[in-house]
Amino acid sequence: MKDKLCFLAVVALGLLPGAAATTDTADDLGAKIAQLSKKGTTTKDVLRVLGEPESYLSGDKTFTKSNLPASYLIVYPKGVSVFIVNGRLWELRSEKPGPGFTWRGKLRLGSSLEEVLAVLGPPAETVTGEKLAFKPGVLYKDWEGKKGKCYTAIPQGE
Repeated sequence: MKDKLCFLAVVALGLLPGAAATTDTADDLGAKIAQLSKKGTTTKDVLRVLGEPESYLSGDKTFTKSNLPASYLIVYPKGVSVFIVNGRLWELRSEKPGPGFTWRGKLRLGSSLEEVLAVLGPPAETVTGEKLAFKPGVLYKDWEGKKGKCYTAIPQGE
């Protein structure tokens, strides 16, 4: 599996990069996210930077720190989670209810799809109404028929 980092945040008009811990200011949180937005970030790095989570989830199952599957979410309060695959950070997520944070000083939970694309640039391909395939560079609009939900993955370090 090729190393990549995806950012996911469900918003009214689309998805935007981001994640957030609970007690930090937006500036503190942005600095922490910048630390995690690097190729090769591990589960240990996530826990060191963001602290202990509320839970570890995979699908509808909850796991303990000592009994984790190959892929799972590390869930923090206020809509923040980190998706881990084989011990490496795969996605940073900031989802409603938020409040989220400002990513690269430009995007926040609630940014429109147009704002997101203005910062990230145009996707290589746009797919509408289909199942997520998680391909980098592809914008999935209204995935699986969910109006207003969009997803895009950007390679790590970009």
